[in-house]
Amino acid sequence: MVGSGSLMVVARPSIGGYLAQFLSDPRVVELPDWLWEPILHGIVQPLRSRASAKKYESVWLADGSPLRVYTEQQAYALESWFRERGEDILVEYAMRYGSPSITDAFALLQVKGAKRIVLMPMYPQFAASTTATAFDDAARALTRIRNQPEIRLVKQFYDDPRYITSLRKQVEQFWALHGRPDFEAGDPLVLSFHGLPARSAELGDPYHQQCLETGLLLRTALALNEKNCQTTFQSQFGYQEWLQSHTDGVLAGLGTIGAGRVNVFCPGFTADCIETIEEIGMEGRDIFVKYGGLEFHQIDCVMHRLAS
Repeated sequence: MVGSGSLMVVARPSIGGYLAQFLSDPRVVELPDWLWEPILHGIVQPLRSRASAKKYESVWLADGSPLRVYTEQQAYALESWFRERGEDILVEYAMRYGSPSITDAFALLQVKGAKRIVLMPMYPQFAASTTATAFDDAARALTRIRNQPEIRLVKQFYDDPRYITSLRKQVEQFWALHGRPDFEAGDPLVLSFHGLPARSAELGDPYHQQCLETGLLLRTALALNEKNCQTTFQSQFGYQEWLQSHTDGVLAGLGTIGAGRVNVFCPGFTADCIETIEEIGMEGRDIFVKYGGLEFHQIDCVMHRLAS
């Protein structure tokens, strides 16, 4: 398992180093090194390190970052699930940026005797800046192993019926506990996916279309329509054009028209992390209320319940 989300877990003192590693990946920022490196180290890294540190402080758990805590518990739960069914399958997790690395996970699995490994990036929708860079790093890790294991790669699962069913159940379970939105009064369900530069689709990434497909499949499974179930994209930064519609703009618009209640769910994340807890649950809530919205609900990620 490779951890989900574009901002992976690092110890608090390592935010700057993590950002440098993450934003130096040529698949993440597709600019020439001579142009990007001075901007990254001279402007972006210092400014975003301070801002990111404050965000991490606001969501930090007793055992560490939510993403690492929940992913570790998911890995344990999945291995236990296999064991209960008599399957001798080991499950380890890795972070694409930070620790434990994919190299660490491969080494641990080999020590435990693994001969065949399934690498499953926890990104339901495929993008070069997420899934592909995890595959790249796995390939680099294999170059340092003499007796290599067999490797199978899982590219995506954005339309897998079991994934869609899990999403539907997660939303319905939340509504059973907290009540359904009043769809007739215009209270919507917002499906927020991590954003990417619009140029990524022009370069061949299927990510945008796959997010739209996931949104459509979930909307259909919940018997909703385009008016009361909207697909949006979050986390944009910089001055280039990003995938539309922007989550923060949609939340501001809903607040402006006086929406009584909004539910926001993030089907592109398989573990709650800074992007869901802080960016949606805190910043998104503040935007919605600031512009006149009344009741805001963030629905936990589909695998969050494994950590309950």
